[in-house]
Amino acid sequence: MAWAWYASQIYPQPDLCVRQLNTTVSWFLWKGDKFLVPLSTLYRLKEEGGWDLTNLPAKSHAFLLYRMRQQVMKQGTVTSAWLRTWGLNVKGANPPFRDIIPENLEYLRRFAMDSAYVDEQGLMESKRAYKRRLYNTT
Repeated sequence: MAWAWYASQIYPQPDLCVRQLNTTVSWFLWKGDKFLVPLSTLYRLKEEGGWDLTNLPAKSHAFLLYRMRQQVMKQGTVTSAWLRTWGLNVKGANPPFRDIIPENLEYLRRFAMDSAYVDEQGLMESKRAYKRRLYNTT
């Protein structure tokens, strides 16, 4: 899992990987039995009737969003130049307009979609609190 968390900060997870991770978690929980409870229910907080299980796709997505926000702040990198060129250094309009970004830069297109819905880190907000807010939003 450590490799998955590292890679998800750099690349968006393909849908195939997300399905494989969910299948692995389900197999571990139910040991091959029928899935008695869907994973979406188990992701809920314990107070809401779930197990507070880590939502792997949401967490990896939050890591990528956080990393992209950090890239915006850096000067002199190609990614930050692209983000500034396409206006992704500020919160985007809702609904987002992502068609100006080339299709081969899918991670930037996803970031353009998400930047319209996720606020930037607050001045008094810690990195940990911001990552938690990203995770709860996605």
